[in-house]
Amino acid sequence: MAWVCRWRRNEEATSVTEGWWCPRQSVGSLEGVNNNGIISFLKEVSQFTPVAFPISKDRCVVAAFWADVDNRRAGEVYYRESKEQATLQRATEDIWRYFPELPDFSAKWVFVATWHQVTFFGGSSFSPVNTFQIVLITDGKLSFTIFNYESILWTTGMHASSGGDLAGLGGIAAQAGFNAGDGKRYFNIPGSRTDDIVDVEMTTNVGIPGRWVFRIDDAQVQVGGCSNTKVDCGTPSSVKNTKVRFNSTKMGSLAEYECEQGYILSSGNNPRVCRAHGLWSEPPQCHEINECESQPCLNGGSCKDRIASFLCICGSGYMGPHCELETDECQSDPCKNGGTCKDLPAAFVCQCPDGFAGIHCEKEVDACDSGPCQHGGECENDGGSYLCVCPEGFFGYHCEIASDPCFSNPCGSRGYCLSSNGSHSCTCKVGYTGRNCAKELLPPTTLKVERVEDSGVSISWRPPEDQAAKQMIDGYAVTYTSFDGSYRRTDFVDRSHSAHQLRALASGKAYNISVFSVKRNVNNKNDISRPVVLITRTRPRPVEGFEITNVTASSITVQWALHKVKHSTVNKVRVSIRRLGDQEDRVVELDSTADKYTFWDLLPGERYIIHVTTLSGLGTEDHPSESLATAPFHVWTRPLSPRNLTSSRVTATSAHMVWEQPPPGASVEGYIINVTTSQSVKSRYVPNGKLTSYTMRDLQPGQRYRLSVTAVQNTEQGQMHSDPAHLYIMTSQRDGSSDRRWSQGGHPRVLRNRLPPSFLPDLRLLADREVSEEPSQPPRFTELVDGRGRISAKFSSSPSKSVTVRSQPETPVKLENMEESANQISLALQLPEPESNKEEEDDHRNCSINPCQNGGTCVSGMDSYSCDCGLGFKGRHCELSCKKVPHPCTRLYSETKSFPVWEGGVCHYVYKRIYRVHPDICYKESCEGTTNKKTPSRKQSNSQIVKKP
Repeated sequence: MAWVCRWRRNEEATSVTEGWWCPRQSVGSLEGVNNNGIISFLKEVSQFTPVAFPISKDRCVVAAFWADVDNRRAGEVYYRESKEQATLQRATEDIWRYFPELPDFSAKWVFVATWHQVTFFGGSSFSPVNTFQIVLITDGKLSFTIFNYESILWTTGMHASSGGDLAGLGGIAAQAGFNAGDGKRYFNIPGSRTDDIVDVEMTTNVGIPGRWVFRIDDAQVQVGGCSNTKVDCGTPSSVKNTKVRFNSTKMGSLAEYECEQGYILSSGNNPRVCRAHGLWSEPPQCHEINECESQPCLNGGSCKDRIASFLCICGSGYMGPHCELETDECQSDPCKNGGTCKDLPAAFVCQCPDGFAGIHCEKEVDACDSGPCQHGGECENDGGSYLCVCPEGFFGYHCEIASDPCFSNPCGSRGYCLSSNGSHSCTCKVGYTGRNCAKELLPPTTLKVERVEDSGVSISWRPPEDQAAKQMIDGYAVTYTSFDGSYRRTDFVDRSHSAHQLRALASGKAYNISVFSVKRNVNNKNDISRPVVLITRTRPRPVEGFEITNVTASSITVQWALHKVKHSTVNKVRVSIRRLGDQEDRVVELDSTADKYTFWDLLPGERYIIHVTTLSGLGTEDHPSESLATAPFHVWTRPLSPRNLTSSRVTATSAHMVWEQPPPGASVEGYIINVTTSQSVKSRYVPNGKLTSYTMRDLQPGQRYRLSVTAVQNTEQGQMHSDPAHLYIMTSQRDGSSDRRWSQGGHPRVLRNRLPPSFLPDLRLLADREVSEEPSQPPRFTELVDGRGRISAKFSSSPSKSVTVRSQPETPVKLENMEESANQISLALQLPEPESNKEEEDDHRNCSINPCQNGGTCVSGMDSYSCDCGLGFKGRHCELSCKKVPHPCTRLYSETKSFPVWEGGVCHYVYKRIYRVHPDICYKESCEGTTNKKTPSRKQSNSQIVKKP
């Protein structure tokens, strides 16, 4: 036969198997799991016909069911080795249970092999199948095996050497046990190699049928020993009121007990097991069954318990073994004077003819005692019969017919009576129905609003609780009326429904809703119940055109629109905002005339959620309602602008600017650097949120630039830009006219021109393309730097003053004292003004003579004046006429992107700058003088007069 598998243990696992009962020189060699129901060590066992134990020649095997198995026809063989903690713990607990004298045992290795629904050689897929299992457990010193038998139906294969039949029985039956391979140590499970082995699932040595457990290490073999010594427990003892059945008295045999009729076997101790010490386990007991516990007696009969039976004592009117038969009391003809008998359970009733009464109709009665005459008619008795004498207005056998049907007020106070052709009809009042309005028509209950929309309302109710009243109604009438009376409608709803949708309602209006129970009549005069009423208001329409109009670092402005007709019922608008992560909303309710609102004091660079709803109804008495909220708007506030932007160094071709680091918690991903001139704008994105300085290069000498820095934050909706921080600079000239260097006393000194931050002009966004740059003359600031300290002096920026450039320098002043030196240098740098200019300034200082042209207004100051020019004019005296001239230009944008590159198994990022050019239209302001003034001739002198720029 073929092997299922072969598995030889590796070196690491060898030490775990120390303690197997195989010879020491070959410990740790698990040769294979054989499909014939055995596990072999040291040597393979290919023989499929079992032989009796003991066997030698190092054939060390554990055999749960050694037989001619053919798993090609049916079944599978599974096996696994496990060191999982759960499996080891279960194995340890099993050994503690069966070997309590080994409380310190702890399993370290478990091997499980299972033969699942396998058949015998020569069988087919329809032949009987067996299921059994072998479990090997060890801690490295002590070893155990467990045989589990679930279902054993065959014992022998059909090979000629085995001799089995078509049912897998007969011949040389299976061998079960274990063999050490030394010819001395072995164990045979009782019944091995005999027909009795088919009942091995009913035998045990641990009190659990179908389970055998052994200790099999080389120190000793417990539970049954190593030899083939027979253990005989003898005939099991008898138990009162039982019958015993057993097939053997050998160890592991079972004795099953069955109680006599009328008794039941106690739980446990059945079957009894023949144990290793030659004694049967404790016997079971039989207890008498109380047959009356099932209450077999019917119809109130009492039960009396007997051995294996019971007796029912029946009550009056019943008989039979279970009192299930009813007796007929009318068989004795108990009714007299022609009365009719009607049989009842344990009784009878006599239906007496006219003129007789009593239980047996034995009493003669007056026919008028029952008062058969109606409407005041007089009754006359006549030998068991009667005659009604009717009053005026009534006739009939019982005076039941009225000449005027409404004479007797049949409708009562619950309706109005109408006579017609000798009969009447009742028009019932609210809450009543029926022919005479005698039945109360109940209204529905629990009317409530399920859903409110701007043009409809869904309501529901419950039918009347009384089942008869519920069956009486035909449907429901739903009436709804607006408070102003402009709308009224009634819908009919079938009684199978208890909900209704009110449609075509005006938005934001209050409605009175009433629901009636309706009983339809043939005369189309329907009866209605009292109404159940509620008041509700439809939702107003939500706002239209909702949008975000402005976002800054600390504020968000929203705007909406309300239609005069569609939103006529809107009283208020509720706007709410909540920062992502906050628990509560900031809510504001505005008058319906408002169409925008700004939320202030927001955190920069944060995500906010905004809702807008409309409200109708001013107070609780108006039953206010609100519209469905607009879809939530997710808005991020802008990040903070870079603070304290200054230029720390300006040269002819470069400028270095610095700014403060963002505050803690600010999420800045990078910065956009813009360089703007009157002709072009260049931009660059720097993906570094921790950047605090930047140097612009490739600038033009003597050029005026506007530098701006914008913080960038990445959000789910894209990049958010802060308001740009601006800085105006003027690069120096290449010829060095702006940078002067000289040395005195061995200390080099440098004169540098800078623009102080406190005199920066107003900031403007780069997106304002149509707003032209006003040419302005920034003040000049001079620093004198030497090795001892810093001395500064300020030049005036007034364009009306002149600068005198002398052909010969004055005698240098020796700097002995720092304060005195500073004063002297300041005096040396002052620019003398011509006397004529001073007199002209004095004349115009108080605006006594208006110097402003083209309609400009003169404004006096403390020491001078200024002209407030009209639209389109500029200059000190408004003498320039200016206009915006468009011209094409381009804007350069740059962006730094990263690309992953693998080198040597390590991911590196390569950064690449990408430039994009976009065409655009720029505006340049062109100014022309409105008047031509002749320059007055001046006397030539050694001093050269130039206008200060």
